[in-house]
Parts: sequence; C-alpha cells; structure tokens
Amino acid sequence: MRILLAVLPLMLFAGTAQAEPLAFRIDAAGSIDAFYQDGPVAAHVVLTAAPSPRLVVAFPAGNSGVALWLAGAAAQWRLTSDPRPVSEGRFHGVTFEVGIDTPQLTVRQAALGNVRTLRDFEYTGQVPARWPRRRRSARRT
Repeated sequence: MRILLAVLPLMLFAGTAQAEPLAFRIDAAGSIDAFYQDGPVAAHVVLTAAPSPRLVVAFPAGNSGVALWLAGAAAQWRLTSDPRPVSEGRFHGVTFEVGIDTPQLTVRQAALGNVRTLRDFEYTGQVPARWPRRRRSARRT
C-alpha cells in the first residue's frame, strides 16, 4: 500500500508535465519526409521529385490526407519552412512553405481522402471509382 501511495503522486506529476513537440525530417533520394506531432496535431509531409513531383500531407490520427500530383519532369523540392501546428476550433493541421525548381507546374490530380485511397492512386495512377467526379458545366459565369 505504501508503494502505491508513493507512485501515485509521481504519476500525477508526470501527467501534468508539458511534453516537447516531436519533429523530425529525412531528406533522401530526392524525397523529403517531415513529421510533426504535438498534442492534437500530428502530420506527415511527403515531397517527392521523381518520376513526377508530388506533395502529400497525411494526418495519421485521422487516417486522412491531402495530395497533389503534378505533371512534368522530376523537379527538386525545397522545404523552406518546417511544419508548424495550426488549430482552428476542433480542426488541427500544419502549415509550411515549399519551393520547387521548375519553370511551370501543372496539377495532374488533387485529392482529399483516407490514406489508403491516396496510396492506391499513387500506385495505380487510376482514379478510384469511389472518388466523386467533378462535373463540368458548359455554362460560364
């Protein structure tokens, strides 16, 4: 019983300590991976150059992400500011800045969805049937 009473205050104290954010970055083979986690914010930023540029921001806690696949030749990315937390009410994410060495960028595909869906598109290059199609109107406004 004395041991329990001695440990309990230590556990209560440990629970109130402010943990440092977890942040790391790996640059390898033309790819940049940056991870940031602090409290309710956890994000993995992936920038790949080849065979064509792509940008993915995955939120592992929610199994969701957003991605841009760009048309054109391989180009070198620069992560000019590391991911920083952003919170707006119950929504949490990251903000960061990138640069890319290419004279022109064309978005081939943009997607917001679960991580498996983004990964499926990356591997197959095919838009999954479950993705909604954007309807184009003949009328201009």
